[in-house]
Amino acid sequence: MADSPIDGNGFTIQQLFSGRRFSLDYYQREYSWSRDSVKLLLGDLQRRFLACWRDTDDRQATARYDAYFLGPYVYHDEDGVTYLVDGQQRITTLHLLLIYIYRLLIDQELNGDAAQLQPLIYKRQRGRDSFTIDIPERHGLLDAILNERPYDLPANCSPSLQNLYERNRDIDELYPEELRGDALPYFYDWLLDRVCLVGIKALSRDNAWEIFESMNDRGVRLGPVDLLKSHLLSKVDQSDQRRLNTGWRTVLSRLNGLDTNAASDFIKTVLTADYSEGADEYTRLRGGSTPFHEWVRQNQDRIGLNASSDFTRFTERLLKLSEYYQMLAAASGKFDADARLHALFYNQYNNLSIQLPLIFAAIRPDDTLHDVKNKAELIAKFVDLVYILTIINNAASLTRIEASLSELIPELRNCQSIDGLTGLLGSKITSLPYNFSGMDKLSLHQNVRQVRYLLARLTTYVDTRCGGRARIDEYLDEKSPYEIEHIWAINSSYRSGQKSVPNFEILRNRVGALLLLPKPGNASLGDLPYEEKLKHYRRENMLAASLHPDSHSSRGNPGFKKFLKQTELGHLFRPFDKFGAHAIDIRQQLYRRLCELIWSPGELGIPSAPELQPVEPPARRPRTHYGVELSDLIDVGAIEAGTAILGWSKKVQYAATVLSDGRIRVETGETFGSLSGAGQFVRGTKSCPGWSFWNVQRGNEVIPLDVIRKNALDDGLVEPRR
Repeated sequence: MADSPIDGNGFTIQQLFSGRRFSLDYYQREYSWSRDSVKLLLGDLQRRFLACWRDTDDRQATARYDAYFLGPYVYHDEDGVTYLVDGQQRITTLHLLLIYIYRLLIDQELNGDAAQLQPLIYKRQRGRDSFTIDIPERHGLLDAILNERPYDLPANCSPSLQNLYERNRDIDELYPEELRGDALPYFYDWLLDRVCLVGIKALSRDNAWEIFESMNDRGVRLGPVDLLKSHLLSKVDQSDQRRLNTGWRTVLSRLNGLDTNAASDFIKTVLTADYSEGADEYTRLRGGSTPFHEWVRQNQDRIGLNASSDFTRFTERLLKLSEYYQMLAAASGKFDADARLHALFYNQYNNLSIQLPLIFAAIRPDDTLHDVKNKAELIAKFVDLVYILTIINNAASLTRIEASLSELIPELRNCQSIDGLTGLLGSKITSLPYNFSGMDKLSLHQNVRQVRYLLARLTTYVDTRCGGRARIDEYLDEKSPYEIEHIWAINSSYRSGQKSVPNFEILRNRVGALLLLPKPGNASLGDLPYEEKLKHYRRENMLAASLHPDSHSSRGNPGFKKFLKQTELGHLFRPFDKFGAHAIDIRQQLYRRLCELIWSPGELGIPSAPELQPVEPPARRPRTHYGVELSDLIDVGAIEAGTAILGWSKKVQYAATVLSDGRIRVETGETFGSLSGAGQFVRGTKSCPGWSFWNVQRGNEVIPLDVIRKNALDDGLVEPRR
């Protein structure tokens, strides 16, 4: 039997990018991946890696981790160039990801690993330097990304270049916090050696075109949604098949109008809401290795699918719930006119995909539209509260938030009424591990997107309470010209009043020294001193204008005066002729109080819940589903609360204190939920191996925390969690 003339071979990421120069044929479409596509890729990689990784492993163990298949791509070779026929979207995004990891490795001073990665990103070929994906119009942007230099998109640039620019920004914002710290070198090894694609090599340029046409024009493979439909309808009575098939087709048409993945997301949402029993099962149902149509087949007894009538009821329930899903998914993607659903938009912006499974856990098919909206409002506002408290306390990790919230799903399923739901969420508010005290020292660092969200909420709240319109959809628009404004210019005269440059930078980045302003006007302010900026602030949103004395005069905004009287915030909403360190402290207090008003139990629709109060000692933080945490070592006495820890980088010493709940407070007062987060902040980097960076001094001996952790594991005092 003759061999196939067209070959297909497996390639790891390392093999894929080694010794190759990629390009595109003329018929290829633009690079068009969306933010959601990047989020899905990073989420899949994170889940598959963390399912294998243990923080007690050595790096050789990654060779035994499960492999992950990213799908096929088609190519042909010509004159030493590999032309991508199909798969350029994934390969381009992987190239961006390698560049980002390269920068993180340098942050961790893993220079040997960075040197190994560099040839996969760019190389010298035929007497010139070129990137592995060698498309001339992209070179300037990729060079700026690689070397962390600013870059301005040229006027009338191509859609591909614009999209490449935006997806790089998305990788920076969406790259998982868990993979920035001690896990980074393990993830790097796994990504290069255990993540793979299958390359299908065309015989020639003409053959490549034929394959491209065949893959894109000649039919669509059945996906999990179609396979689930076929399975369900094959089990119902013939008398119901036509009716249910028509209903299913209508549902798909409506959902596909929202998003190409909406139908699949809907099925996952309902299954997760109905059957998830905790974080692990939530993860499996949302993105595990078993497709959801197979999960339904494997769990028919658990679902109660026995007789044909069971399959009919199950299908009818899906069709009914799809109407609510369509409404709620639409409200998540757009700032809806219905104020009850605004929190869905906020959570979607913050990538909290868990909100819909939580909502659907509480929804019943016979709920009225009024009840559905009320339940959605209560749950979405609660999710928003958990998120804002987490970022304010520098513990922002979507994985941590979603793992914690997923434990709530079984309890939500037992809520039969709005009153029951209100009571449940009220009780959960009283046990939240954080309060708004983190606002006292909150600063801008690697949390740009989160701080932008916080400023947008504060600005919108003041705008609307003073009689203006809600513009938060403009403030949060990814292509919006609004940006974070530092009240202190980089060369401000206030620099000389600080003891050190780092102290000036920390104060300059405090949220109390930040505003949200339109980019064109903000850019024109440049390095102007505060006194000259002030007149420009007067013409902007009320949160900025309040700094100007005229806003408080008899000719000022009457809505603003009424707002101050109602909220008793006059002592914090002060005008400032000069804006020194004391003014920053006052504004920090103001922003904290605004947070307490925006996210008060009454505003959340849960007036029975008490106001959030400081807890001493702080409550235990929610645990991740893997690894040993600092709080574990405190619990068993391997390290004491209040212990001073030290770290060094480039001959600079940094100090911090371990708190009783396992958080870390640095010298300038900021508190972080992880060792890596604290290390990133003090070093001013995007990555830090927290366990090896921080040390405890005992007598004349300096002991890294990872050694203390290893000793506790060896002595059987703690065990790694999965």
